Amino acid sequence: IDSDLVVVHPGILGFHGRGREDIVYQISEEHLKVVGDYAKDCGVDACIENLPNITDFMFMDVNQLNDTLVKLDLPMTMDIGHAHTNGFTPDEIYFDSIKHIHVHDNPGDDDTHLTLGEGSLAVNDFFDVFMSKGYDGIYMLELHSVDSIKKSLEYMKELKVI
Repeated sequence: IDSDLVVVHPGILGFHGRGREDIVYQISEEHLKVVGDYAKDCGVDACIENLPNITDFMFMDVNQLNDTLVKLDLPMTMDIGHAHTNGFTPDEIYFDSIKHIHVHDNPGDDDTHLTLGEGSLAVNDFFDVFMSKGYDGIYMLELHSVDSIKKSLEYMKELKVI
């Protein structure tokens, strides 16, 4: 498909993993390494995505994910809406490991993938932080309709992000 990266969701803890989080995360780390190595062998980066605040989802904590990815030498897909559902602010979600960003808004308590500016995410602050840090990777709009994409693109143009 002529892409230099693939986005990977790190998984769920599951009912049987409750109370055994350390073991599940250790196994997950081993498998993320296998995925990352395979991706590199194929000439692509496996960018591991932070997940929204949904019961049993893994790597909702962006700091934990970043620490794991730095250890494994893997890049991150930062989903700013997912980070927002976990209470992280724009100042708390920039990491050098980020190579790909999923952009959408939400009310903070649900992963609704709203048009930029329609939720409670400090979208302007997010772009300010990433632009000031020199981020030059991909911004991928993850929205539900063509109209929402058009409105979000206009929002980004007004901020001079694109």
